[in-house]
Amino acid sequence: MFRQLRRKFIGLSMLSVLIVLTLIMGAVNLINYRSMTKSADQKLALLAGQGGRFGSKPPEDKPPGDFDAETPFSSRYFSVSLSADNQVTASDTDHIAAINAEQAASYAQKLAFGGLPRQGYLGRYRYLLQEKSADQGKSKSDSQSQNKEAGSSDTTARTYYFLDTQPQMQSFYSFLYGSLAAGAGGLLFVFLLLLPASRRAVGPIVESYSKQRQFITDANHELKTPLAVLAANNEVIEMDYGTSEWTISNHRQIDRLNALVEKLVLLSRMEEEGPRLTIEKVDFSQMVLEAAESFDAPARTRGRSLTISVAPSISLECDPASMQQLLSLLLDNALKYSDQGGSIEVTLASTAKGKLLTIRNTVDSIPQGDLSRLFERFYRLDSSRNSKTGGYGIGLAVAKAIVKTHKGKITATSPDGKSVIFTVLLP
Repeated sequence: MFRQLRRKFIGLSMLSVLIVLTLIMGAVNLINYRSMTKSADQKLALLAGQGGRFGSKPPEDKPPGDFDAETPFSSRYFSVSLSADNQVTASDTDHIAAINAEQAASYAQKLAFGGLPRQGYLGRYRYLLQEKSADQGKSKSDSQSQNKEAGSSDTTARTYYFLDTQPQMQSFYSFLYGSLAAGAGGLLFVFLLLLPASRRAVGPIVESYSKQRQFITDANHELKTPLAVLAANNEVIEMDYGTSEWTISNHRQIDRLNALVEKLVLLSRMEEEGPRLTIEKVDFSQMVLEAAESFDAPARTRGRSLTISVAPSISLECDPASMQQLLSLLLDNALKYSDQGGSIEVTLASTAKGKLLTIRNTVDSIPQGDLSRLFERFYRLDSSRNSKTGGYGIGLAVAKAIVKTHKGKITATSPDGKSVIFTVLLP
């Protein structure tokens, strides 16, 4: 158990740190990317407004951003004009050495024929489309061109402006990879810190749990003797004075206390690491059928109907004694807490995920949805009702422990607030 708690503590801590680092790095890199894109778009807008070339000096109404007197000389850009039928009419590659006229034309036509957005990235280049209507003889910006009538698109020529963003991209990716490396290093550092810290954090919990388990074991030995003495004294009283309602009540209470002690000890053993189980291959269908049929008479006596639907020839590798106890606990729980005149349904089927056991019983009223708290020790939805049925709120905790030791899963749900469905999935 100590190892399991340490793993959970380290796992949850690492997951929390990972989420925080992911959010921080994601936000920083997203801001960096948007800043790079915004700067490129400002330069492209200035290029389009100045006919495809930066002036030797920045304009008086220069756009905001990092544009300065050196920008025209440090920027690499080119432009391609296409006719209405997407034929190249002009190109300007004087301000870039990596692209010639043919390559520039192929870039523009790829955008024109590919139906790509009017603004975006094409490899290392950020591009902007500017359209010019031949019948009006003037250019329109990207946002203005969306308002043109559809009938005028046939006479529209296109000019694509491209800006080389490779230096900015290299800077962006360098920062991205650097942040990922720093994040991975930070996670490793946190992991190394958590290894010794987890011992100190989990230690008191494990110690408390061990003391609790030892107390249950000791209580079992301490209670068994006085309970046996009480049972013997009660029998002596019955031999001397005969059976009465008081001696019968004493027998019932002694039996209840013995059952409670046995369940507590069983739960303690089940939750220990490496419980001792005798694994055998059994006919699970026959086991479920026999267990359910044994509850048929008690169910009819209490005015409940019991329906059994068990698929034949389902085998299971399990500890037979533990599995029989699991079935007894779930069926007894269904019988105790079903409503007067209600129904109990037992179903066993084989699925792709494993053997699926379902026990459903109707109730007067219960909260809808997930009822996983029913498996907690001593938890009661209705304490007054439990006092009437004689429950201690520990039987389902034992059932969960048995399923867990068999590498299975047990759930409890209420789909309508009028019934409870216990589902056991065993591998």
